[in-house]
Amino acid sequence: MNDSAYRKDNTEENKQETLKLKPEILNYIKRKKQVTMTDIYHDLQCGDIPMYLAIHDLVKEKKIEGDSPYEAKKGNHDLYTYTIPKSSDLKKIAHFIKNIASALKPTESGNLFNPESEKGFVKSKYWGTWNRLLGKLNNGSYVEINLTPINAGSKADAIWDPPQKREVEPIIIRTHRTEGNTIKKEIPKDIEDQMIKNIGPALTKRLLTEDFTSKIDWNLLHSSMRGGGIPLNSVLKKS
Repeated sequence: MNDSAYRKDNTEENKQETLKLKPEILNYIKRKKQVTMTDIYHDLQCGDIPMYLAIHDLVKEKKIEGDSPYEAKKGNHDLYTYTIPKSSDLKKIAHFIKNIASALKPTESGNLFNPESEKGFVKSKYWGTWNRLLGKLNNGSYVEINLTPINAGSKADAIWDPPQKREVEPIIIRTHRTEGNTIKKEIPKDIEDQMIKNIGPALTKRLLTEDFTSKIDWNLLHSSMRGGGIPLNSVLKKS
């Protein structure tokens, strides 16, 4: 096991997001029977480091079968597969999920958006996704809008094929606690061009410039988040 990488990632800032992700990943694997790490990231739209930590914990707790990301060879662990152990007691798993959920009862002050927090555009170092950072909640969680599917870059046309496009349209919002991604004031021109080509100029303009923060019900957003992205329309204020 790569102990130094685990210790580096297992910070206090990442622990709360990891705690939230564990039951979500467990339920996801139960539904799908067998998944890869790429499947988990693609469908749950979670932060990469909390995902690694959550999978590591679930493997060590024998809730799932597979290899810890901290024991996989570099450049290959996104293809590792995970299943539910055949001998698992489903009642014990349900009890585990219930205990995790009870530990995550949110405080209203932590749910609220901090309008003074930093905004901009960020790229995931691992997954290659570009997102628009709307800002932070008072509990430190980043609030982002998806701008591109996974691995936007050299194979730009291929990554926009269905069903990858569903990562961007309808408009997807998510929160996470992953640190370390560089925040830029402007989106790179080639990424904006990709967006215009694949989702059109109107939606691209909305994603890059629209004031979403004034339209969001922040308590509803917080209660709706389960470690993955969700449609923005589902957390808007009722008119």
